Amino acid sequence: MIMDDIGNIDERIPIKVNYPVTALDCCEYMSSQCGSPVWVKREDTLDVYGSGHKLRRLKHLIPSLMQEQIDTLVTIGSLQSNQTKSVAYIAHRLGMQSHILYGGDNPLDLSDCSSNYKVTKSLCDHIHWKSGVAWSELPNQAEELCRHLRSEGRRALYIASGISNADALNGSIELGVELSWQLPVKAGKAVHIFVCAGSGMTSLGLSIAAQLLGADWNIHGICIGETRRQLESRVNAHLQRWASSKGARFHTNNITFHDAYANGGYGKHTENDIETSLTILKEEGIFLDMTYMLKTFKGMKGVLKERKQDDSIAVLLHSGGTGDFF
Repeated sequence: MIMDDIGNIDERIPIKVNYPVTALDCCEYMSSQCGSPVWVKREDTLDVYGSGHKLRRLKHLIPSLMQEQIDTLVTIGSLQSNQTKSVAYIAHRLGMQSHILYGGDNPLDLSDCSSNYKVTKSLCDHIHWKSGVAWSELPNQAEELCRHLRSEGRRALYIASGISNADALNGSIELGVELSWQLPVKAGKAVHIFVCAGSGMTSLGLSIAAQLLGADWNIHGICIGETRRQLESRVNAHLQRWASSKGARFHTNNITFHDAYANGGYGKHTENDIETSLTILKEEGIFLDMTYMLKTFKGMKGVLKERKQDDSIAVLLHSGGTGDFF
């Protein structure tokens, strides 16, 4: 049933959301830095907006949006967010309104905003500034906005952080299936997949894909803001709800979250981070933004350096964020 939902998604949506099979590239410079073969799954190339993996997740949410006759999408994010950009894009394609709430624990600074924000601004209908509002409070304000919009006759839906709504998880499972076709892995060789862990939903989707496929994958979620325990709690709770709705049983034993590489918190970076990112751009031709992907790379490097050399390979899931580089 789960694999059927993934396979026939294009037949169940009213628009074309086409994207390529993203490349899996072996990267020599990253391999030399990590002491282990490193492959990069290029989800950053899914579309010209640089939406990244969020686009897969939103595509799988479209059938339920149509079934519920949703006409307005509401979501939250920081100025660096890929999700806000992706939600605004899909809303526009579906002829829906979009409302973006910007806020978080750090004050909003438009003088230093990234291209992600500029693209979002060009796509969305309404931006709501919530500077100084704690990240933990933003979902409540988004839900309040939805209630207000519904009172005006709109059919509004809040797209939670990480796009964790309902069947959006199928997008990350789809990614895992695609990755399984590409991996140059012999029988018995373990795979370590490193993922940027904001909400933890991508890690969960890959975990489920591995279980469906019988793959020996170790999923490493590199925390970029929240703690390991916070993500473990959220992911396990979401898995229970999702698995119950599917009448299936899965676990999270193949996921490990690491919270030692956040560099002081979400959106924080150092001069050394900038130099590292520029070096990778020169050596590999790949943008790693400082908010998401550079921290994931540094986490991967740290974890692999701690491990003894073995016959496993490492995969860095480049989930997007290219616009935040500029």
